[in-house]
Amino acid sequence: ASSALATPAAPEGMVWIAPATFEAIDGDHVKKLTAVAGFFIDRKKVTNGEYKRCFDAKQCGLSYRPEDILTASKADWPVGNRGQGEAAAYCKFVGKRLPTAAEWQLAARGQEGRMYPWGNEPPLKCYPPSCNAVRDTTPEGVIGMAGQMWEYSDGVVCHTGGQRANSREGCINLAAVIHGGAGNTSADSYRSMEVHNDSGVPPMMIGFRCVKNGSPAP
Repeated sequence: ASSALATPAAPEGMVWIAPATFEAIDGDHVKKLTAVAGFFIDRKKVTNGEYKRCFDAKQCGLSYRPEDILTASKADWPVGNRGQGEAAAYCKFVGKRLPTAAEWQLAARGQEGRMYPWGNEPPLKCYPPSCNAVRDTTPEGVIGMAGQMWEYSDGVVCHTGGQRANSREGCINLAAVIHGGAGNTSADSYRSMEVHNDSGVPPMMIGFRCVKNGSPAP
């Protein structure tokens, strides 16, 4: 018999995140009751080697610091130094997309509302190319969502003179929304509901993973 709660088979390298309605924080730090449909999310961050395949196919750019992408010994490292637009182009290349801010938060916090992606215990730091800390994996199996490198979602926020604006209307200074913190940030930034922006964050400390729409099989 079919079930609305059935768990669909995930594509290779991805994890199913069940639908939920919860208070998500949008790019302006305002909590909103948000319904999120079920989706698949990459188990790990996109790597340099994976991004290079998109570059070789002339579908992804290297607008900044191409060295790591083109260095074979760093192929398995999480990709950094890419803008939000380049990250979105890669996800499109592989038939996916960047997560929304709400989707990223749901994948990080789970149905039970975890303080951190792995649970409620204090964080441990981890660094590329591997992240072997005990507390680096969600119960659903998503690896390295906090403490390794920041991650893009598809959102933007408006900043003027370094201050957060109350509205994006007429904004001329947009910054990409990022999540999860990095090895050089405080534990507060690791929180599953924490939302930041990429203003002033070194590009090498921002990576990304992709998501794909999905629903339980009938």
